[in-house]
Amino acid sequence: SNAINPKADPVTIDKNYTYYLDYQFNKKWDNGTQITAGATYEHMRSTSVTTGNHDSDNAALFFQYDQRFFDRLSVSAGMRAEYYRVDDFLREADTKIFGAKVPVKPIFRAGLNYQLADYSFIRASFGQGYRYPSLTEKYARKDIGGVGVFPNNEVKAEKGVNAELGVKQGYKFGNLMGFFDVAGFYTQYTDMIEFRFGFFDPNSYAYANSTQEILGIIAKGQMPGIGAQFYNVSKARIYGAEISTNGFYNFNPDTKLSYNLGYVFIEPEDIDYKEKNEIEAQYNDPLRAKEKSNDSKYLKYRQKHTVKGVLDLQWKRLNLGMNVTWKSKMLAVDYLMVDEREKEQPDAMEYIRQLLYGNIGGETLNTYWKEKNTDYCVVDLRAGVKITKDVSFQFMINNLFNKEYCTRPMLVLAPRTYVMQLNMTF
Repeated sequence: SNAINPKADPVTIDKNYTYYLDYQFNKKWDNGTQITAGATYEHMRSTSVTTGNHDSDNAALFFQYDQRFFDRLSVSAGMRAEYYRVDDFLREADTKIFGAKVPVKPIFRAGLNYQLADYSFIRASFGQGYRYPSLTEKYARKDIGGVGVFPNNEVKAEKGVNAELGVKQGYKFGNLMGFFDVAGFYTQYTDMIEFRFGFFDPNSYAYANSTQEILGIIAKGQMPGIGAQFYNVSKARIYGAEISTNGFYNFNPDTKLSYNLGYVFIEPEDIDYKEKNEIEAQYNDPLRAKEKSNDSKYLKYRQKHTVKGVLDLQWKRLNLGMNVTWKSKMLAVDYLMVDEREKEQPDAMEYIRQLLYGNIGGETLNTYWKEKNTDYCVVDLRAGVKITKDVSFQFMINNLFNKEYCTRPMLVLAPRTYVMQLNMTF
C-alpha cells in the first residue's frame, strides 16, 4: 500500500472487500440475570482513488452483565477489548499493562434504568469511548476545484468518557398520546479528531504554518497546497441538555397528526484554549495562522442551540407535513477563512484571504461571513398521496422562504427547491 502518497498507486476505481465474523453467547436466569459474551473480527481491504491501498484488522472481545430487580430497576455493566491494525506498520491502541505496551484497548460502560411509575422512567449511564481514525481521516488525498484534502499519518485515535442522566415521561390526554424526554449529558475527549483549513506541503502533506515553511515550498518550484486536514485537539469537552417530545393526536379513525419536537443545547469547549491564546498572542510572523477565527473557548464548527420540529397530518390516502429547523450562529471557524478579531487596519493575512477568496466591490469572505453568521430558521413543506398499495407520490418544497444561510464559510446552502418524487414498490 502507499500510505504516504495514495495518488502514486495506479488506482482507477474504488473497491472494498470486507470479511466479518461474529460469535455471541447469551444466557438468562429466572432471577433476572443475563450475561452476554462474544467476539468479533473484521478484515477489510480497501482500494481507493482517494485514500490509496490499505488493509486493516479489527478484533474485539466483549462481555456484558444485565440484572433486573423488583421488575422496576435494570442495571447493566460491560467491557470491550479492541485490537485495530491498519497496514503492516501501525497498531492504533497503546495500552500499558504492568509497564508493557499492548495493542489492545479496554473500554468499560455501565448504566441503569428505573421505572418510577407507569410511563415514568429515569436513566443514567457512564462509559468510555475510543474511536479509531477512519481511512478517510487518516489517508484521504483529493483536489476539488483547487482546494485539497490532505492525509495525516500522525492523527491518533480519539478517546473520551461520557455520562448521561435523563427522565422519560409518558402522557395521555384524551386522543393525545406521547412521551416527553429530558436529558443532560457530559463528554470529555482526549485527542479529539477535528479538521483544520490551511496551507500544506504538496509533497509531504505537512502543515505549513510560517513564512519560512511557505517560502521553502516556493523555493522548490512549487506552490503550497490549500485545503483541509484532520488532526487531534489535545483536550475538549462537550456538555449540554436535550428536551424532546413525540406523539400523535387521533382526530378520528381516518385522520391523525404526528409530531416530533426537540431542543438541544451544547457547550463545546476547548479545554486548552487559554494556553493556546497566550501562545498565539506572541506570534509575530504574518503568515503564522492561529487555530480559529476568534479567541473564544469554543470548538470550531459548533452551534449552541438547535430547535427542530416535524409535523405530519395523515388523512386517508393524503398526507401533509412540515419540517422546521432553527439554529444559532456558528461559534468559531478556521482562521485562514475568517478572522473575527477587531483590528484597526487589515493585516497581511487578510490580504492573503482576499487574494484567495476574492474581493468584489469591497465584499470579502470575511465581511460576508460576519454578516451571514447569524441564527437562521428553515422551513420545508411536503404533500403526498398514496395512489395504490405500492405506489405513492410526494411533492416537496425545501427552504420554503428562500432563506440565504451558510453553515460554514464558502458553503451557502440551497435556495428554495421543488422536488417531485414517485415511489414504487415491487
